[in-house]
Order: sequence, then structure tokens, then C-alpha cells
Amino acid sequence: MKRRQLVSGASLAAIATLAGCTGGSGTTGTESSKPPIDQLEISIFDVRQPDLGVQSATLPVILEFTNPADVEIPSPSGEFDVAINGYLVVTAEPTLNTLEPGETAKTTLELIIEYVDSRSAAVDALRSKSFQLTMDGKLRSEDATETVSLSYDYGQ
Repeated sequence: MKRRQLVSGASLAAIATLAGCTGGSGTTGTESSKPPIDQLEISIFDVRQPDLGVQSATLPVILEFTNPADVEIPSPSGEFDVAINGYLVVTAEPTLNTLEPGETAKTTLELIIEYVDSRSAAVDALRSKSFQLTMDGKLRSEDATETVSLSYDYGQ
């Protein structure tokens, strides 16, 4: 009988200890804080030559993400309006795996720009291979968001 009470007492002590670690809410203090998405560094690393078709163009854009924070940034993603010489041509939604502290990662967006949906000035700029590409939107990681504006001068 004493042995059963000791085991039960030890079990209750372990449960109480674990409940104290989670603050009773099921998350630790570090888990409940938002990821430092505002510290994430993002840039347009490169824009490759457009592949011009009859009805659309494919524009490869390489984005570079760096996490300078001392904590990971879980699965950053974004939604960007992409413009050529100020004319909106497409919306891009990049996603990445979790970025560890100090990690740098690149992702390539294959932007398909349909001519019928784009201004002729943007299409002409693609054909001339001299344009300014801008990306304006938001980055997200869990509950955290950050507004971002990027710009790249191609062939200029």
C-alpha cells in the first residue's frame, strides 16, 4: 500500500512540474512569442532573362532570405504584387522552410506573365529587356507579419 502511494505521489509531482513548465496553457514562454519576422532580411538576388512566348512570358526571380535573429523563423511565406515599370503584372506567393538562426536561403519564383492581363507598356519593357521590377507585399510567419518593398533594375 505504501509503494502505491509513493508511485502516485511521484506521478502527481511530475504532472505538477510539467504543468508549471507550460504555464498551464500548453505553451512555453518562447513558443507564445511571435517569430522575429521584422528582422528577416529579404532581397531580390537576381532576375534571369525573360522567356518570351506568344501569349505569355516567364520571368525567373530569385529571392534571398537571411535570418540574422538568434531564434528560428518558422516557415516564412509572403504575398507580393509584382509590377514592371509600375504596372501590376502578377501576384507571387513565395514560401520557405523554417530559417534557423544565421541561415540564408534562396528561392526561385517562376513568374508567368500573361500578355492579355498586362499593360502593353509592361510587355514592351519585357521585350526590350530593360525594366524595373518591384515587389510590394507582406511576409508572414505564424502570427507575425511584416510589410516589404523590393526593387530591381533589369538591364539598365
